[in-house]
Amino acid sequence: IWGDADDDFHDNLNGDSGESESPEGYNGKWAGYYYSRNNQPLGDWYVGYACHYIADVSLVLHSTFPDFDMALYHSSMENWIKNNWTTGHNFSAAADAVPVGSYYNISDPKAAIRSAARGSNYSYSSNARNAWNYYKECGFPTASGSGSATAAYYTEQMVKEATKWTGGAIKYAMNRYNQW
Repeated sequence: IWGDADDDFHDNLNGDSGESESPEGYNGKWAGYYYSRNNQPLGDWYVGYACHYIADVSLVLHSTFPDFDMALYHSSMENWIKNNWTTGHNFSAAADAVPVGSYYNISDPKAAIRSAARGSNYSYSSNARNAWNYYKECGFPTASGSGSATAAYYTEQMVKEATKWTGGAIKYAMNRYNQW
């Protein structure tokens, strides 16, 4: 509704999408621009930069605004996830456990990111709704190991979805630009 992550994601992978704000690739460039110039490190950097958009919208915080608490405690939940990435609830283990074969197939970056956002929307996704509600019920913790096992479980489900979308985006770019 408010953002244009779909355009930013597309433009960092593929260049100008034709929207009025385009091109919105970082510094006006995109992965394919650098791959076509045999600069794989910068092409890969742009794929990574694009992936942050689809990873972000895979979390309820970036696809929904169910209550004012989400605005107030948005950063708290992000810090909780960060502080529990490799310790405490160890959300990285959930990401690492996602099989490569389960990455989503992406053929249209804009459609893919809209699907990712819909899948993490508080109104449409029970995982997203439960992740936020149980996190909120815990009092908006930020420390490693804090928060309930239930809040962590539903957050892990969102991390797994983010991993599937991000992995799919990497596969899409590697296939499109013959970078395997």
